[in-house]
Amino acid sequence: MWSYIGYLGIFWLSILVIKLTRFLYLHMRPSSLHRYKYNKGSELSWAFVTGSSDGIGLGLAHELAQSGFNIILHGRNPTKLEGVRRTLGQEYPQSEIRVIVADVSDSAQMQMRISSIVEELRHLHLTVLINNIGGPPPLMKPLYKPFAANIDTDVEGMLNMNIRFTIYLTRALLPHLTKNQKPSLIINIGSFADVGMPWLSMYSGTKAFINGWSSALARELKAEKKRVEVLAIVPVRVTDVSFRKEAPTLVQPNVRTFARASLQKVGCGRHVVAGYWVHDVVISLLSLLP
Repeated sequence: MWSYIGYLGIFWLSILVIKLTRFLYLHMRPSSLHRYKYNKGSELSWAFVTGSSDGIGLGLAHELAQSGFNIILHGRNPTKLEGVRRTLGQEYPQSEIRVIVADVSDSAQMQMRISSIVEELRHLHLTVLINNIGGPPPLMKPLYKPFAANIDTDVEGMLNMNIRFTIYLTRALLPHLTKNQKPSLIINIGSFADVGMPWLSMYSGTKAFINGWSSALARELKAEKKRVEVLAIVPVRVTDVSFRKEAPTLVQPNVRTFARASLQKVGCGRHVVAGYWVHDVVISLLSLLP
């Protein structure tokens, strides 16, 4: 009997060692971001970051510019975007910074705006697309409420912000990313809310879609031998976002720390990962709850 218990203990210890090794490899390995930074003649690679006037998108724009990419910023507030453009231009003079203003919460105008975006990017050497835009629509109040209390504009706005714009934009830009058979990268920003949070059912559902779609798209492009890496990043909680200006902590890093850690995951071989090591621990613990 004791021998069986011993074998069982060795089995579980082996699983623990494997999981710990995978965890350490994921969060300590060097990034492969450099694969997507290659010149086309004298033109540097461009990275397009949606929802980049604040929060995680802004942090990613900073880190990409610091890594030597040209940056296209996107948001709906032209004043904020221009301020970000000036700041990035001063901090990273080697990078060219452009701005695209587009409010994507209205489905009636979405296809027209996506066509306009694609036209603006058509002649650029685009190698990185980061689908960061997301969250509740601007007019949705309150955020936390029973599913049945969501009105039509809440539903449409949530789908537009978190699903429709991302998939329509990615579909429109995919031919541009794959046309030269050179490496390109798509990063989709999800959320730990995908576990299914009560009174946030629509938001949780849209973020679960992003993770599932990212995995499916990654496998599809690999099967088609397209040189496009697709990676979904799952954050838990960060500071320096529009609705949270708290001091950073170990569990709640600022957006620059989170963005840097997230870009380090590029090339890790997985499709959906926590961008920051403490968030990975938190998500693992949450998965143990009933």
